[in-house]
Amino acid sequence: MSTTTALPTVCSLENPTYTSPTWVAVNYLVFLLILYVVTRCSGWFLKRVDRKRWKAFSEEIRVNVISYLVQIIVTSTALAIQLATLPLLSPTYAFSVHELQVSRSAVNIVSLLYVSELIFRRKMRISLVTHHITTVGIIILLVCAFETTFDLTMPRIGMGFLYQATLEQVTFVGLLLYRYRPHTRATYITLLLGAAVPMVLKLVSLGYVVVVWAKYVVPVGLASPAYVAVDIILPIAAFILLTTQIWSAHVVYKLALRSKPGSSSGLNSSTRSRSRSRKSSLSPDAALSRDSISSPPPVSPTEGAEKRLLDTVWGDEKWRGRRSRSEEEAADVGDVGDIGDFTMKV
Repeated sequence: MSTTTALPTVCSLENPTYTSPTWVAVNYLVFLLILYVVTRCSGWFLKRVDRKRWKAFSEEIRVNVISYLVQIIVTSTALAIQLATLPLLSPTYAFSVHELQVSRSAVNIVSLLYVSELIFRRKMRISLVTHHITTVGIIILLVCAFETTFDLTMPRIGMGFLYQATLEQVTFVGLLLYRYRPHTRATYITLLLGAAVPMVLKLVSLGYVVVVWAKYVVPVGLASPAYVAVDIILPIAAFILLTTQIWSAHVVYKLALRSKPGSSSGLNSSTRSRSRSRKSSLSPDAALSRDSISSPPPVSPTEGAEKRLLDTVWGDEKWRGRRSRSEEEAADVGDVGDIGDFTMKV
């Protein structure tokens, strides 16, 4: 008498699994409530750190600043879990089901953090959106691949990839200092460290992922559709993440240069220098106040005088356009996510 083995059900309403729409993930609901509490407490704390500066922040900047502190708290928690289960990264380590479930909690925390940011952040650049969606997509791919193949290589690759999201605490501390204590030596040094140290550590974790993928996934080949999907999608996703991380490190480095004490590239110094250049560009006949622009001197009958007047007015209009762009840029500086993204034009 022959027996047949039924294929595993990935999604079924009759026999619901983790991918079924009827599956209720209670832990996710609890994590979301915890994330809400952390966010509210972070806003309460940051408001009292410097009330005067907090009042000067726009609503968008307040949301960004709160997200920095939430990122520090949540990713530090996930990193602690990763370090507690660090032996799982060894291909020869026979870890238990308990250790596997503990490591999965770090994955859940980071996934919910990124999805919540995608929903509630008011302004996100395409690089940050790409980073978050790619990270969540990799998590979904590896979880489904593991549930199909039961290959322990999948969670090892996932834990290695997760370091791309949990090693940015220094960067976010630097961004908080940039908002609250700009143009100080502490901010400058912290941002420099935030640009270099996480990038080096992420390259190490990415190197681990590539080695494990090449040694344990590629040779399997066409063993199952899950292996084929991982074999194709994983290197593409790794390249996308690497690109966004390099861009983030570049922008954080630019911010560090802006925050250097006494640097002429700082926002305030830049605005003052533009103001001085504006005043020096006006002709002696024109007053240096806005009233002189709105009430220009009488037009001379000569062509040269008309040209000087037009140059004065149009030059000031161009300066005012540059100043408004600079102020808008200053309001958006430091819009990072995983770091990942800035609305600052650099």
